[in-house]
Order: sequence, then C-alpha cells, then structure tokens
Amino acid sequence: MEEEDWLKFGKHINTELQRHKAKFKSIQEEKQLDNLWLIWNTAVKTAANKFIPFTYTRQKEFYAHFFKATKMQKTLMLMNKLISKIRNLKPLAILASIISEVDEIRKQIIDLTEVEIERIETKDMQSKQEETIKN
Repeated sequence: MEEEDWLKFGKHINTELQRHKAKFKSIQEEKQLDNLWLIWNTAVKTAANKFIPFTYTRQKEFYAHFFKATKMQKTLMLMNKLISKIRNLKPLAILASIISEVDEIRKQIIDLTEVEIERIETKDMQSKQEETIKN
C-alpha cells in the first residue's frame, strides 16, 4: 500500500468521526462509551475494507481415504516387503531369522485382511522360491 493510500485511509476515518463529533464532547455513562466505541470501530472497518487491498483465497481440497483403503494400502506395503525379503534370500545361516520376519509380516497381513495365508516353511524357501512368491 502506498503512503497516499494510508492518507486516504486516515482521512476517511476522520470524516466518519467528524459526523459524530458532538457525541465525543462529553461521555457520562458507560453506554455512551460503548456507542462511541462502536462508531469508531465501524469507521475503521469501513475504511479498511475500502482502502486496504485484499485477495480471495479458497481452502485446499483434502482427499480422505476410507479406513478399508488405508488398511489395503498398508497390506500392499507389507506384501511388497514380504516379496522383497523372499526374492533377496541370504545364505542358509540366517534363513531362520528371515522366516521369523516373514512370519511376523504374514501375521500383520492376516490381521489387516482377515484372510488366512499359509505359513512359509524353511524347505519352501530353499527349494521353491519363485513358486512361494506367486502364492
């Protein structure tokens, strides 16, 4: 806002208050004070609306997911984690720990989907890796 606009803003408030100048001479009661405060408040608001520039904004859209969609997304993440663990099998020495991790993920998937999934055994991991992933 330019200085000239601020001067117009102040002039507008002064002219509005000059119209009610007689009321400002003597304030005897609280009710008069409240009335004058309302006059001053209105003068400032109208001047602000008239001389201070503003822009319109709108709220950003928010896309909420249903609880089922959230559960499904979490399940898909867990299944992808499970598949990557099976595909990237390490030597047999740590196969037992991988199977326990896979079993833990399997239990989480069962809790989310309420669908029974077969437990993966050590022999399945060693011999039928690709088939295990497809099932």
